[in-house]
Amino acid sequence: MRKKSNANRRAYTKKTNEIAELRRLVADSIKSTEEYKRSTEEYKKSTEEYKKKFEEYTRRVEEYSRRIEQYIQNSQKDWAKFKKELGNISNRMGTLIEDFIIPNIPSICKTLIGFEPDMIPARIERKKNGDFIEYDTISLVKTLLL
Repeated sequence: MRKKSNANRRAYTKKTNEIAELRRLVADSIKSTEEYKRSTEEYKKSTEEYKKKFEEYTRRVEEYSRRIEQYIQNSQKDWAKFKKELGNISNRMGTLIEDFIIPNIPSICKTLIGFEPDMIPARIERKKNGDFIEYDTISLVKTLLL
C-alpha cells in the first residue's frame, strides 16, 4: 500500500506542479496582455498627440502661406504705386526744367561762355537705335550745341 500511496503522492505532486506552472503561465500571459494593452494605449495616445501637433503645424504653414501671398499682393500693388509716383516725379522734374531753367538759358550762356544763344528749342525728341530720346532743351550758341 505504501507503494501505491507513494505513487499517488508523486502523481499528485506532479499534477500540483503542473497546475502551478499553468497558473504561472496564465498569470504571465495576463500580465503580458495587460502590458500590451497599456503599451497600445500609450502608442495610441502618442499618435493622437502627434496628429494634433501635425494638424497645428499644417494650420500654421497654411496661415504663413496665406500671409506670404497677401504680402506678395500688397508688394505688387505698392510697387505699381511706386512706379506711378516715380513717373509723376519725373514729369514734375521735366516741368521744373521747362518752367525755371529754359527761361534762364540766355543769361546762363551769357555768364558761362559770354554769348547769348541763337536758338533755344524745347522738348526735342530724337530716335536712336529704335528708342526715342527726349531732350528738354538744347541751346545753339554760334557753333556750340549745348
